[in-house]
Amino acid sequence: MPSAPSARAAPPPCRELDLRVLQEALAREAAEEQAEAEARAKRAADVRRYREQLALMMEHEAEESAERDAMIEAVAREQQARRDAELAARDEARRRLMAEVQQIRQQQIRDKQARHQAAMEQVALERQEAEAAAAQEAADAKARQLAQFKKNYQQRLDIQTQMVAKAHLKAAEEDEKIRAVELAHQAEQRYMGKVQQTLQATAPPTWHGRRKFDFYS
Repeated sequence: MPSAPSARAAPPPCRELDLRVLQEALAREAAEEQAEAEARAKRAADVRRYREQLALMMEHEAEESAERDAMIEAVAREQQARRDAELAARDEARRRLMAEVQQIRQQQIRDKQARHQAAMEQVALERQEAEAAAAQEAADAKARQLAQFKKNYQQRLDIQTQMVAKAHLKAAEEDEKIRAVELAHQAEQRYMGKVQQTLQATAPPTWHGRRKFDFYS
């Protein structure tokens, strides 16, 4: 009997145990067939000896030869039928075992394919999650960069606004100073104009010594 082919991949523990049990059963079947072959050879030898003995007896009992031949043939047919039935049962058992072994191997292949498919799906899922995380991180970084840019821009704008306000205030102060100088100058000119008018309209006074002169009267 041909030996069962070895598994190409390490099966799970339960499947490996089932396959080992089936292989042991096939090995026992082969041993039983070997023993049966030896038993058949022994029975054939026994039959030959039995026939030889009968042949010797038939030489002494010729009248019983036909009955004895029939008996021998019947015994031989019975033995052959029994052997044929045993062989048929063993062939059927072997066929069932081989079918079960093939079924287990096919299941192992399907399990391996399912594990490979699950692993590939897990890898794809992890890759998608990593890509999503990277995209989110990039979006967060861009948002932080934009917020920092807005903050810096607002700070620069505030500084510029303060500088412009200070410049305007300083310019206003300078304008106020210039205006004050102009007003003082105008007041002085008006005062001098009045003095000139007063001098022109008044005769020179007689000098009586030093006294206070009111220019504003």
